[in-house]
Amino acid sequence: MVTQKRRYLGALLAVFALVLSFLGLAQVVGPQAPAAAVPLSCPDPTTNVSNKVTLDWDNAQLVDDAGRETRAVGDWWGLGIKLPWNTEGRVKAGDYFTYSASIVNAATGESVLRPNVARKFDVTSNNGVVVGCGSWAADGTVTVVFNDKVESAAQWYGHISTNGLTSYTGPGGEKYTVKLGDKVERELDMLRRTPGVPRYQKDGWLTLSEDKDGDENKAIMWRVVFPAGDKAVTGASIVDEVPAGSNWSFNCDVVNEYTKNHTYLVTDPTTSEGLAQGNDTSKGAFGAAAKIECTSTKVTVTLAEIPANQSAIILLPAHIEGAKRAGDVVGAFANTVNFNVPGGKVVEPITKVLRYGAAADAYAHQTFSVTKKIEGPLPDSAKDLEYPLTITLKNDADPAVNKTVEATVKAGETYTYPTSLPLGTVVTVAEGDLPAGAGITWVDGDSRVFEAAGGVTLSADKREATFTLTDDLIYSLTLTNTVAPSPAPSATPSAPAPTPSATPSAPAPTPSPAPQLAKTGTDAAGLGVMAGIVAIAGLSLVVAKRRNR
Repeated sequence: MVTQKRRYLGALLAVFALVLSFLGLAQVVGPQAPAAAVPLSCPDPTTNVSNKVTLDWDNAQLVDDAGRETRAVGDWWGLGIKLPWNTEGRVKAGDYFTYSASIVNAATGESVLRPNVARKFDVTSNNGVVVGCGSWAADGTVTVVFNDKVESAAQWYGHISTNGLTSYTGPGGEKYTVKLGDKVERELDMLRRTPGVPRYQKDGWLTLSEDKDGDENKAIMWRVVFPAGDKAVTGASIVDEVPAGSNWSFNCDVVNEYTKNHTYLVTDPTTSEGLAQGNDTSKGAFGAAAKIECTSTKVTVTLAEIPANQSAIILLPAHIEGAKRAGDVVGAFANTVNFNVPGGKVVEPITKVLRYGAAADAYAHQTFSVTKKIEGPLPDSAKDLEYPLTITLKNDADPAVNKTVEATVKAGETYTYPTSLPLGTVVTVAEGDLPAGAGITWVDGDSRVFEAAGGVTLSADKREATFTLTDDLIYSLTLTNTVAPSPAPSATPSAPAPTPSATPSAPAPTPSPAPQLAKTGTDAAGLGVMAGIVAIAGLSLVVAKRRNR
C-alpha cells in the first residue's frame, strides 16, 4: 500500500513538474536577438545612375605611383588618373556608374598606358566602411556599384585613382598632348634616361601573368642598381626594407637562393638591353661572392668589389600572399633601399612604389529636415501660414560651412535643408515668433516645441534642437505648435417642467449577494493550472484504484 501511495505521489510530482516546465518554457522562448551581420558584399548592378553622378574632369589629375600630380613620365613609369566624383543626391544598393579611365595620345589615338589587367577594388568611406565595389576592366572602363551602407547619407563625395604603367618608345624630350577618358586634355613631358650615365636606382615590376598561375613568392621583382663610378668600390652593401604595414614580405628561402643567383655586374645599366644578366662581366662570380642576410621585412646584401665604371645589379623577389595571377595584385606596394658606400659618400635612400589597379575613397555628406506639426483645430484661413526657422551651422574643420540661415515651413509640411553638409557639422534649429492669424490663439507653453529624437539635444524648454551630422543617422525633426480650443457657445437654459409627485411604494427586499473574490488575469491563470493539476491527480487516483481491484 505504501508503495502504491508513493507511485501516486510520484505521478503527481511528475505532472506538476511538467506543468511548471511548460510555464517556464513559455517565458524563455520568444523573440531572439538577431545574429551579427556578416560582412557586406556588393550587390549586382541594377540601376545605372551615371547621369546622377558628377565626374569632375576639369579637376582630374595625372598622378604618379605615389599619388602625386605629375607632368612627366618615361617608359614603365607609373601613371594614373585621380578623378573627383560626387552623387547628386541619395543613392541606394545596386545603383552604379561607369566611365572610361583611358589615357591616349591625342595626336595618334594610341594608349599611353600598357595593356591593363582587369582588377577589382573597394570604395571605402573615411571611417573605414566599404560603401561600394569597383572594377577596372582591361578596356579601361571603371564601374562602381554601391551597397546599402550608402543609404544613410544624403550625398557622397570622393576620388577614384586608376594606376597603370606608361608605354613609351620614343627618344625622350617630346611633349605629348594626352586625352583623359575622352573628356579633357593634359600635357605630358615624355622622358628617357640618358644612355651611358649610370645612377643609383630602384625598379620594380609584376612578374605574374593574366592567364596562368605563377609563384606568389616572386609576385613582384625589385631591382637595385649600384654604380661604382670611375673608381672601384669595395665593401659596399644594400639594405632593402619592407615599409611598416605593407601587404608583401620576403620569403627568405626563396630570396637566399634567387638573389645570390641574380646578383651580377654590367657595364651599361642605362638601357633595357644593357641591364640583362647575359651581360654579366663576372660570369657568375660576383653573385657567388655576395653575402645575404634575410628576414621577412629586411634583406641585407654585402657585395664583392664593384669594378670601376661598372654597376652591380641585385634582384630581390617579393612574396604576396595568395597572389597567383596578375589580377590578384591590387593596391600599392612600396619598397625602400639604403645604399652603404664606403669612404663616407652619402647616398639618399630610394623608395619605389608600384600601384596596380584602382582605389577609391568616399565621404558622406548629410542633410536634415524639420516637419511642422499642429495640435488642435487650425482654421482654414490659417492653413497657409508660414512658421519661421532659424538654423545655425558650425564646422570647426571646415569654417566655410559656418553660417546662420533663415527658412520657413508650413503646417503639415517638411522643410529639408537644400544642400548636403560635411560630416561633423553642428546644427542648431529653433522656431521664431509664432505667426498671428484671425481666430487663432496659441498655447505658448506647448508651442515651438521639438519632439525628442535620437542624437538630438533639446534645450531652452525643448525649443532648441542641436545635433551633429554623422553618416549613420538621418535627422528628421518634428516641431509642434498647439492651438487653444475655441470656447463653446453658451445656450439659454429653459425652466424645467414640474415633476408630479408619486406615491412611494415600499421597495422589494433585495437578496444579499454571495461574497466573490476579485478575478484577475494572474488569478485566473493560476486557478486554471491548479485545476488542471487536480484533474490529472484525480484521474491518476481513479486509474490506480481500478488497478488494485
